[in-house]
Amino acid sequence: MVQSLTTLARRALRRVKRHLRPPLHRPDRSVAYVFLGSEYGGWPVLKDSLTPDSCVYCFGIGDDISFDLALIERFGCGVKAFDPTPRSVRWVQRAGPPDRFRFFPVGLSDKTRTLRFSAPPKAAHVSYTTGARDSETDIVELPVKALDEILADTGDGGKTIDLLKMDIEGSEYDAVPDMIAKGILPRQLCIEFHHGMFGYSNGQTRGVVDALRAAGYTLYFVSDAGQEYGFFR
Repeated sequence: MVQSLTTLARRALRRVKRHLRPPLHRPDRSVAYVFLGSEYGGWPVLKDSLTPDSCVYCFGIGDDISFDLALIERFGCGVKAFDPTPRSVRWVQRAGPPDRFRFFPVGLSDKTRTLRFSAPPKAAHVSYTTGARDSETDIVELPVKALDEILADTGDGGKTIDLLKMDIEGSEYDAVPDMIAKGILPRQLCIEFHHGMFGYSNGQTRGVVDALRAAGYTLYFVSDAGQEYGFFR
């Protein structure tokens, strides 16, 4: 009962926030999709769009792989998941996910390098970011790579990605333009944008969404919170 009341309260709060601060974008069109995973870690997927042979990449997993596990269960596909942050690496090691879930401790950006990430201010949180925080936190240096380099490392170079999820705390503003410039165009994209957080602006999100539309993507989903987007091409 407490859980359901908490869920209802969160939904009501999101509706109020959406009214007070309308989302930057609205979907271009309505299509059939299923929402997979937990309320916190879930994402939309076009209905009947994946098979056991689909190529699926998930960047940024934190401590919630409910979406990844739901993809495996519903479609029988494998999932390659990536997150370089220490708390996430430790969590995956403890969780012991199934064989179809392959984990790589590296982040996504626009080139191979080592970046400085600030830790979340609370021990119970897992989201590290290269962006600015309101207060000082511990800094760690972590490896990141461009998508084409990651595809080469995993043996998927030359393949078309059927679904790519990106929840990488601001690094999407580097990773997405690089992906488009290199002609790597997954059939579906799930992206959390971080405008209004860590020093990232509305204009940065608008710029990336404009670039995705110019590359042939259709925006079909915007969450109540106005941060999570779903695209297909």
